[in-house]
Amino acid sequence: MSTKSTSPNPMDLFRTPAMRTITLVLSLSWFTTSFCYFPIAMDVQRFGLSMYLTQVVFAASEFPMRLLSTIGAFYIGRRVTIAFLLILSGTLLLCTMAIPTDMTVLQMILTAVAKSIIGSCIVCSYLYTTELYPTVLRQTGMGFTNMMMRLGAVVAPIVMITKAYVSFLPLVIFGVMPIISGLPILWLPETKDCALLDTVEEVETRAWKLKTPAITQNNNIVHGTKV
Repeated sequence: MSTKSTSPNPMDLFRTPAMRTITLVLSLSWFTTSFCYFPIAMDVQRFGLSMYLTQVVFAASEFPMRLLSTIGAFYIGRRVTIAFLLILSGTLLLCTMAIPTDMTVLQMILTAVAKSIIGSCIVCSYLYTTELYPTVLRQTGMGFTNMMMRLGAVVAPIVMITKAYVSFLPLVIFGVMPIISGLPILWLPETKDCALLDTVEEVETRAWKLKTPAITQNNNIVHGTKV
């Protein structure tokens, strides 16, 4: 029994339960990273400080966070790292709302850290996405999730318009979205130190094993994954 490996199409990302879950969760994650990252990066004037100084702080926080996220992905795991970073970034953005308006420097620093954490999620997501999708749909899945990321960047300016009616609403949305998209990541399988899968059947089998841990050990012995 074989899958449509000869001519894959975007609909194959939704035909089976495991592939559908992977695609929906990753799409939300990719959408959120772009949806939150770019408006925060462009809204530097709201702090009332020098735009040049703010840009320097924003840029300086990028490299260490991306380095730490890369280390976390390789030593802790892709799934936990991405979920933790998304939830942490959303929490930091919500915390900035509790900071008094006269403490603009602290607001800027927390916002810069949150933005750089969201940016580091993009780095980890490239690795995690390619490892989750099977070979027959890897390119298709990567293209679809990247399309969702671009969609997030398109929708973000519309959210910024709500600032004219409720000043804190955009920040609430940008803080809640990473938390909402970070939690479902924990439903996905971990790919650290795992071989890349080639077919949709292998992806579905992996998902079935995760749901039935009582018989996973026996199946692992049969399939030669237990040393």
